[in-house]
Amino acid sequence: MTQSGRWFIDVTEDIFAGIGARTDPVLNRFVEETGGLEGLDILLIQVAYGFAPEAITPEHPIKRTPYANPKAFEQQMDEAVGRGWLEAVAESQYKLTVKGKEVVERLFALADDEFAALQSLPDTDLERIVALLYKVIKKAQELPEPAEKWALSWGSKFDRGPSAPLMVQVRRRLIDLLAYRDDVHVAAWQPYGVGGQAWEALTFVWRGEASTAAELAEKLPYRNYDEDAYAAVLQDLASRGWIAAEDGRYAVTEKGKSLRQEAEEATDRYFDAAWIALDEAEMGELKGLLGRLADALKVSEEEV
Repeated sequence: MTQSGRWFIDVTEDIFAGIGARTDPVLNRFVEETGGLEGLDILLIQVAYGFAPEAITPEHPIKRTPYANPKAFEQQMDEAVGRGWLEAVAESQYKLTVKGKEVVERLFALADDEFAALQSLPDTDLERIVALLYKVIKKAQELPEPAEKWALSWGSKFDRGPSAPLMVQVRRRLIDLLAYRDDVHVAAWQPYGVGGQAWEALTFVWRGEASTAAELAEKLPYRNYDEDAYAAVLQDLASRGWIAAEDGRYAVTEKGKSLRQEAEEATDRYFDAAWIALDEAEMGELKGLLGRLADALKVSEEEV
């Protein structure tokens, strides 16, 4: 019987909210106090570190984040070269400098210490979470669909290994499965013949979170598209009959609702297929353990 993994997203969001509240101040302070890091530098040097000794190209972050402006990554990589974090080894190919490697290793060591110090669950429970999540990940890796699992494949590049603190291992496995959820969602919408920017714009209109190009540009600054770019993509979606404009604002059409729902169902179908790795008892056990972990990491009002 197919197991449903939809519950996993909610509990994982709670877990990461707790982890972030307790560790982000220290990690963010490290980044802020490291001179010369600007824009996407901290992301790019981590990517370069994970893929070393292979050179990275703008395609690496683009494949992992297909909703962002590809031109921004290429520009940021060139600027990171100028700041000494990356070196250009060929056209549009970059490797980490000694300076960049040192910063990443210091950041990872600090993160390991911070995650290890979290007061969460007994080691036996954390070990069990790692084992159960690994079963699901292994099944996901083996599934024929989707054929490309770009985001999931990143996990092996950034895995701290079995000697890492248990909370580091738990966090890695959770990220791996969220990455796989990204993979299957991309696989679900790609057959409709639009790019990531268009699909995300449709999603925001479908959810009622944006209805104009200006709102999309305001809510998605990290995608590095301006208002004109969103205006063009909204017009394209309207020409397909997926959205329609009235009084200068866009709303999703019945056709748009239908295909957007189809993509959600395909996403769930792909994602749920990996969860058959767990039997009913194991699924219940994992739900309980992750729920307890979320509760243990929850920040109380007194701590805020």
